[in-house]
Amino acid sequence: MEGVARIVSMNGEAYAQVGSDQIALHTGSEVPEHATIITKDGAHVEIKFVDDTTVSVGPESKLTIDDYVYQPDDASASNLLLKMGTGVFRTVTGKIAEQNPDHFKLKSPLATIGIRGTVVVSQIKPDGQEMHGCEDIGRGHTLVIQDSMGSVRFITQPMNLVSLTPGQPLGEVQPLTQDVLEYFQSVTPIVSVEVKAPGSEGESEQNHEDSEEHSDNTDSSETDNSDGSE
Repeated sequence: MEGVARIVSMNGEAYAQVGSDQIALHTGSEVPEHATIITKDGAHVEIKFVDDTTVSVGPESKLTIDDYVYQPDDASASNLLLKMGTGVFRTVTGKIAEQNPDHFKLKSPLATIGIRGTVVVSQIKPDGQEMHGCEDIGRGHTLVIQDSMGSVRFITQPMNLVSLTPGQPLGEVQPLTQDVLEYFQSVTPIVSVEVKAPGSEGESEQNHEDSEEHSDNTDSSETDNSDGSE
């Protein structure tokens, strides 16, 4: 069976459920479309898809590759839909999110998450409580979270999240604290992709803009002094 992804890093026990078959996973294992990845207690797997989308699946977690098509030469044909069950997940978007962002989605029992270039963290607890947020997000990109009641939240800045409770409206956007981030990073590590520090891209761009603004002000000041001396 042709794989749409492979396991690039793992520890502990995990397997892929494909139909009635359970396939033990190891580093380097190919993962086919429609497989459900299931991790045991204390385990973790890092999955890298053909388009470089990377998903880290934490312990006692379940992730189903519901739909995956990557066509580098036909953006409209590319599509990714991952269904998250109970567990902890960390997702770094790849080329599909760049070329066809409307067709890159994560689903949980309570929400649909549209991703447009970001690092997403998700937790779905056994009691049905959920948490979805941005570890990092590129300038001009948006994380869109919609619940089954039709409520929508938009996250455009890093280190923010929303919480969901069964039978209740979607919560408001709130800060993703450093403690929560460190929890996600510890149980869903990513080693095959360089994950930038939260907000580093925006800070870099802002510093560049501040530098340009300072340069402009300095030039203006020097011009004014020159005019005054004359």
